[in-house]
Amino acid sequence: MLDFDALGAGDDEGDAIIEPRQIFTTLVRKPRFKFPSANQGEVLDKWFAKRDRADNTIKMNTGSGKMMVGLLVLQSSLNEGVGPAVYITPDNYLAKQVLQESRDLGIASTTEPDDPDFLAHKSILVVNIDKLVNGKSVFGVGAQGVKIPVGAIVVDDAHACLEAVADQFSISLPSEHEAYAELLELFEDDLRQQSRLGLVEIKSNDPQTLMLVPFWAWQDKAENVLKILHKHRESKELRFSWPLLKSVMSLCSCCLAAVAWRSRRAACR
Repeated sequence: MLDFDALGAGDDEGDAIIEPRQIFTTLVRKPRFKFPSANQGEVLDKWFAKRDRADNTIKMNTGSGKMMVGLLVLQSSLNEGVGPAVYITPDNYLAKQVLQESRDLGIASTTEPDDPDFLAHKSILVVNIDKLVNGKSVFGVGAQGVKIPVGAIVVDDAHACLEAVADQFSISLPSEHEAYAELLELFEDDLRQQSRLGLVEIKSNDPQTLMLVPFWAWQDKAENVLKILHKHRESKELRFSWPLLKSVMSLCSCCLAAVAWRSRRAACR
């Protein structure tokens, strides 16, 4: 009889190489990757020693090879059974660079969250921050719960990514949007009390004028604001931000101007 339990023997996670430097030596890579630099090696060693921590911050200078470090960190995590693994960039341009780097290194990668190899912890997903953080994220949002669990994640250029996240937690409406006119009408008396001239300039499309809706007015008319925005929730300006903000509108601030209406969560200002 065949011993089916013996099939695949030696493929256990415990037998996988998890030390990043050793992983590098096993990769079928392009000739330009001879070995990690002293700086890369030191960073990888220090990360490996602290990999059990939930969060680690790695600081490396531009041009010092942080892409390779990030990819090896994620491959190490996958080899250790911590996955799926995601490499996050602030934009598509950097994402393309990471994809090319992974191919040159011989590390499997993909741009598709539903890729079977990614879901099976066999490749690294490379996407920009907007793919991860938005009101309709394929990874799951709010009451939807987690749709795609993430075991290991590298955020490249964290400062730029945080700026992108802040933009996701804001709503900008052009003055020609129907909701803009409705909101301007809703707060017209409050803005008039604040500045008659300012209101006149906003209604005259003066691009230099900006008025903040008084906090008390925003709170008093919160239900009306929700009704207006809910009605337009499927418009392109609201589709991806509304699900993130709808339950915290009371924590938002609102600015009205001739060019756009903007609501931003206070914590992201």
